[in-house]
Amino acid sequence: MDKKTFPLGSGLALLLIPFFFACEDPGELGVQVDSNNQNIAVKDTTISIPLSTILIDSLRTNQFTTMLVGNAEDSVTGSVQCTAYTQYSPASGTLPDDTLDFVSAYIRFKINEVRTTDNILSGHIDVHESDDTLYNQVIYLAKRKIDYNPTPITGVDYNINIDTDSILTIPMNDLGLELYNQLVRADQDSAFKDSLQQNRLYYQPLVFNTTSSNSGLMSLSLSNDTTALYIEMKSPTSDSTYYYRYRFNGRGHFTNIERSKSGSKLSTLVDEYSSEHSGGYAYGSMVDGIFAKLDLAPVKAFMEANPGLIVNNARININNTDYGSEFVVPFTSLRFYFIRSGKINGPIGNSRLTAFSSTILSDASYSSSSVDYFNTIYNDDPPNYSGEITQFTQIVADDALGIDLEEIVILNPTTTSLQKTIFTGAEITIYYTVIK
Repeated sequence: MDKKTFPLGSGLALLLIPFFFACEDPGELGVQVDSNNQNIAVKDTTISIPLSTILIDSLRTNQFTTMLVGNAEDSVTGSVQCTAYTQYSPASGTLPDDTLDFVSAYIRFKINEVRTTDNILSGHIDVHESDDTLYNQVIYLAKRKIDYNPTPITGVDYNINIDTDSILTIPMNDLGLELYNQLVRADQDSAFKDSLQQNRLYYQPLVFNTTSSNSGLMSLSLSNDTTALYIEMKSPTSDSTYYYRYRFNGRGHFTNIERSKSGSKLSTLVDEYSSEHSGGYAYGSMVDGIFAKLDLAPVKAFMEANPGLIVNNARININNTDYGSEFVVPFTSLRFYFIRSGKINGPIGNSRLTAFSSTILSDASYSSSSVDYFNTIYNDDPPNYSGEITQFTQIVADDALGIDLEEIVILNPTTTSLQKTIFTGAEITIYYTVIK
């Protein structure tokens, strides 16, 4: 049996307890104390944690360098349509002067993730321009929209083999020719060139809209080296090809997500933070606004029945099952946020005070100045998420934060992820010491 040693809490810091986790009898846990000392007892318990599914329709979609496009429908979570908005700005490349001819223009996006029911993702994307401006400092939620010209400036039909293709290419010749003419002017006008290179020119945001014929969703990277708007040019006197690039990374962007639960298994989820108990299952899908919720009331009840206990070790285990499609990937990891005043405060920044009262942290963070989130990593054999929450469990026992910690929402750390997970059960195993 594997052996591990954990320090007891304050007041018994010198007492070390090696735990044989396979042992069921607390008397076999190997406590290194005086055998005649009848005042200390070492025990363990496993507590089942109720699971439910809740709706959160208002998370941010602009804090990661990705945007979502496409449509998807699911019998459990309902339908979603994603419309992406992004600014762009000059990056680098060759200015044409009067020696390079315009050839073509196009956008290339690196595809991060897909969600589809087949290995071919097909559909149509229209690209529009907006008269609005997007800002990096503004928080854009999934419900946010901005007006745009209903007439597209370009469009593309695509068929992407998800096994072999990783790039989405969109022709942009009309807009590209306008940008090419700007580049020509920059070679002839030093003041205009300064404005170009110092990013003082205004470019209308681009809007990427899809139709109902789309067969799935795509997550597009804005930061990958491949991702850019390219102006392709050639010299009339040689076969050489030249490029100028406009970048999206570092510019304002967000994704509007239209969600509908009508006709789905979770159709009763209408109001924010409303719950659905689905036969012991709970569902997690960030893009669908669907989250699993843990109810720690049984843990609180156990703590109240055992006042003053010292948590030597605590581990959470959350089981999950295959979503039923080889094209749907489960959450790679989990984070845990408290519901306080009817909502979660997350994902959050690195404020230590905010982090303590908003999310479960790693054991080390509770005794240091760092802010490190507690993450559970996906294990596929058997499929589950698990990790140690010893310090947090002691905080629950002591009511150390003075806040309600009973309801906890499970999040994917990447709120724009296309991953889905079905949670089938949760439990917390606690090894603890009581003084009689």
